Parts: sequence; structure tokens; C-alpha cells
Amino acid sequence: MDVKIRNRLISKYLAYLESSKNNIKRYRLTELNHLSFGTLLNHLMSITKLFESNDQRIIRNNLKYNEKILKHTDISLITENDIMDLLEGNWYNSLKPQVQQLNILRIKAYLKFSKRQDLIELLPKKFKNESKQLSKNDLISREDLNIILKFCDSKKSALIMVMYEGALRRDELLNIRKKHIKFMSGYAILNIIKSKTLKRDIPLTESIPTLENILINIILSPRI
Repeated sequence: MDVKIRNRLISKYLAYLESSKNNIKRYRLTELNHLSFGTLLNHLMSITKLFESNDQRIIRNNLKYNEKILKHTDISLITENDIMDLLEGNWYNSLKPQVQQLNILRIKAYLKFSKRQDLIELLPKKFKNESKQLSKNDLISREDLNIILKFCDSKKSALIMVMYEGALRRDELLNIRKKHIKFMSGYAILNIIKSKTLKRDIPLTESIPTLENILINIILSPRI
């Protein structure tokens, strides 16, 4: 499907879903208005999983909008069972661990905005790494990382933390600019647009304290 057509259909669906009872429109206008259109749609589509019924995907693709395709339209009606259904459903379990983490971070930010801390506690905090490649902890221990950071200024500390948390290649790190990092509620999204592999969005949490110290007036252009 053409990207423009896909985005138009998703926009139509989101307009159908938004209501004063689920806060999605208010959340979009107050917390997500700085995002690009594509990133915004991906963010909102993650949130809608809280409200969709199991057969939602088939019905949405056929553009048959009907109240029966939604379990709820009111955020106050979302329960522990709805969260469990989401985490045990085919959609969530078909995602790779890093994509699962990104979707959960988006949902947590929305639930925090909606003051549903009780539901946030039910969402996973750790994600399995099923990759056969070496993990960042196999290459460098956290103790070694802390030793390195002691001898770095604030800018290099931020770059090292981003490289460590995102498992970035050197060329990927060198191509990062301020516009590629979007701060959300409790996390940030790093958009990798130049890579030997695929373009991707990487969720960052550990790097936020060091990033916030330097990103106000500095464009990332490391020379390490």
C-alpha cells in the first residue's frame, strides 16, 4: 500500500477513535505536537492498542468502522484484564523485543498523562534479547563503562552513553544531530537515518540525564 494512502487511512481511523473520554486528542495536541507526521501516527497507533478488540486489525483494513471493534472508548474503563489481553495477544508477541519496548514506552507515557499509574505498574519493565549477536554487556561491562565515564566531559559522556545504550556503530554515532532526538515523557527516541542496515527508532532511557545536559545549545557532531 502506498505510504500516503496508508497515512490517510490511519488518520481517518484516529479521528474516528479520538474522544474526550480517552484523552487521545488532548494528549496528541499537548504532548506530541512536536513530532513529525509519520512518528506521530506510529505513536498514536501504539496507544490505540489499549482500546481495540482482537479483530480490530481485519476490520480496520477493510475500513468498516463500527463501535463493536472497540472494547472501550473511555480510558477510565481500561482494566488489568485489558492490559493482560494486550500483552498476551498476537500483535504484541509478534514484535521483536526492541519494538515491544518502544510500544510499551509510548503506552506508558499516555497512561501517565491520563493519570493511570495503576496500569503502568502492570506493564513490563524488562525485555528479552533474543538476538544471537553479542549484546552490549558482552562487549563492555557496566563497571568498565562507569570507569570510562569518570574521565569524560559532559559531551563525551552523552555520546558514549548513547552509543552504549543504542548499540550504535561509530558511523551511526557520528551522524547524530539534535533534530534526530525526540524527548518524550520519561524516555527519548533516537532516529537513526544513516546506517549500513535499516533506518530505525531506538528508545533511550539511561542516556537521558547526560543528553539533557548538552542538547539545549549543542548539535551533536563528535570528533572522537
